[in-house]
Amino acid sequence: MFKTGLRSRLLGIISHQCSIEKILCWALFLVFMVGYWNYQHLFILATYSGIGITRLTIICLLVVLTLLPYSLSHRIRMSSQWYALAFCPSLIILALVANEQPDTTSIVGGAILILVFILLSIRPPLLNCPPIISNLCIIIIATIATLLLSNTNELTHNRYKIENMLANHQYEDALLVGAKSLNTDSAVFNLRAQAMIHTHQIGDKLFVYPIPASGTRIQFPDNDLDAVHDILLCNLLLSKQLSKFANQLPQYYDLQAPSLPRHYKEALVLYLSTTANPAIKYSDVITDANYHDFMVEKQKYSNATEAANKCRQLYGDTYFWYYHYFNSEDSQFK
Repeated sequence: MFKTGLRSRLLGIISHQCSIEKILCWALFLVFMVGYWNYQHLFILATYSGIGITRLTIICLLVVLTLLPYSLSHRIRMSSQWYALAFCPSLIILALVANEQPDTTSIVGGAILILVFILLSIRPPLLNCPPIISNLCIIIIATIATLLLSNTNELTHNRYKIENMLANHQYEDALLVGAKSLNTDSAVFNLRAQAMIHTHQIGDKLFVYPIPASGTRIQFPDNDLDAVHDILLCNLLLSKQLSKFANQLPQYYDLQAPSLPRHYKEALVLYLSTTANPAIKYSDVITDANYHDFMVEKQKYSNATEAANKCRQLYGDTYFWYYHYFNSEDSQFK
């Protein structure tokens, strides 16, 4: 009898302290925090490293933000219908921390959300819906607001991921970041170029990845003299200066070597096909055939845009496509 009574009291306490809606709120909050940290931590570390913020500092902040809802819910004694509001301050602070340069919209939006939290905490209205529904709605709205207030720019995150991998000498992994995305800029492009230089693949893979729409050139490294000639050659390709490229390439490579980088072969074939009196002789059966197929595909379409799109699907990773279809105001470098 005594054991039965004790068990009933314990179950009553547990059911009071850990109702379904509270368990659901905590589960969703913790899952979101883990996912958010996994996605944002490199960006946050890079943003605040200049003022001495370390990984340990960020982890401590996350622990505090994770425990904050527990403290608020006990101090304010929220009703079960509005329990999820206790998580809002943590999420808002997290969003503002993960914003490189919070703009007026982010700051005002965060202030409004905090004001709503205070008002609802003081005088929460009664709802005609189950607590689990109201709490679920609050958590979903709060997480969406967090994402909207945060910096979730794809290029920014790709840049910090690649920088981190380069610092850890993970060059192959760095090339996988955003590899399937056509979205790029000069910073991401140059970081990828660094990874290709370290893996000796720049002559084979430079045009496999997207080129910034405004045009760009590869920056020369300060401490890698061995890569200077490849960067020089690739910059000539980026600016479509085939004559200069063909004149300088024999200074660094044996044109008949099977190991001649892929894009260099493609550029030579293009040079020979577009120059009346070429300064060099070169032939590669496979590359010649690929260029012939490219031109056949190009001539199938009378509409230039359609031709560019179709050829990109088949030859978007070649120098052929770049030379014929990539246009930018900065494509001719001085």
